[in-house]
Amino acid sequence: MTERTNERVAAAPNFLQIGPSALTLSNETLNIEIDEFTAPIPRKLKGVIRIQMPAISKRAFAIDAHERHRWRPLAPWARIEVEFSKPSLQWSGDAYVDANEGDEPLEDAFSYWDWSRTHLGGGDTAILYNTDLQSGDARSLALRIDKRGLAEAFDPPASQMLDPTPIWRIKRRVRCETGGDAQTISTLEDTPFYSRSLIRHRLFGEDRIGVHETFSGARLRTPIVKAMLPFRMPRY
Repeated sequence: MTERTNERVAAAPNFLQIGPSALTLSNETLNIEIDEFTAPIPRKLKGVIRIQMPAISKRAFAIDAHERHRWRPLAPWARIEVEFSKPSLQWSGDAYVDANEGDEPLEDAFSYWDWSRTHLGGGDTAILYNTDLQSGDARSLALRIDKRGLAEAFDPPASQMLDPTPIWRIKRRVRCETGGDAQTISTLEDTPFYSRSLIRHRLFGEDRIGVHETFSGARLRTPIVKAMLPFRMPRY
């Protein structure tokens, strides 16, 4: 994730150029060409990601009380192929594509959120999105989305607390049905205000594996965390 100036960004309905990297949508395939340097240790990162999206959802959901922040599950179930030359890396598997947009900084609206995406089989996906607003209110969104992209709401199960992240100690909260014991399988990303994890929890009567994230707006609001951002996110 690199911040670029306006002069280094170009956009069209099916194309987005950001510096030397680009995204192109052709039919049902999203092609992502990456040509970057990593941070904080500068190393070359170059490769191609192809995401097959058989159904693209056009529906957006408000995740705050004033509809200043919207979330759109573009492709709740997709297939991905990754081919990098630097470093040499190739793999394929299931994928998920979504998008967020907002009219104000995230930390101005949210003190915390947790989100999970769980594959249910047969192309169905369960998404649980829970937000704690700076106002003290809370919102919850629970969707079961089929392989055609059609979403059906369901009653979210109760919350359980997972162990905090190992380095930055961000709390992790997940929805899990009665009789299930939510567990963290592995922590994929652990930062001062954001984490991504692989979890096990019970949904629709079965123990399932999902991807889970937490965001702490309270952490992001602190001056020390904001001062860290340029070291993790170079600017050109």
